[in-house]
Amino acid sequence: MSDPTARRGDNIMALLEAMNKSGRGWTRREIQDFLFVRYRMGIREETLQSIFNQLLDRGIIYGKPKTPTSNVYLYYVDTRVLEMLTGIKLPTKETLEESEPEVKPKKRSKTS
Repeated sequence: MSDPTARRGDNIMALLEAMNKSGRGWTRREIQDFLFVRYRMGIREETLQSIFNQLLDRGIIYGKPKTPTSNVYLYYVDTRVLEMLTGIKLPTKETLEESEPEVKPKKRSKTS
């Protein structure tokens, strides 16, 4: 039988990596749905709430209002914290743009 604590850690890391790769904010419901599916429906709603609150309290994820007047929040991964947890330097939007080769239009050769 697998260790439930290790399994929880794997599922949470999968969540954080998916959130980071998506490049967009996730709603609380999306985060809980992701974990619900990862646990193959073998998790209670209270446990999902607890995991979400722990991620928020520890600063691993943070929320921003969807719009200035909205009470719907989108949650993002703090990449610095994720890098500390994984030990892997994650690409940021700026480093991704720098690494993309600049595409120059090819000059047409004149043939007669």
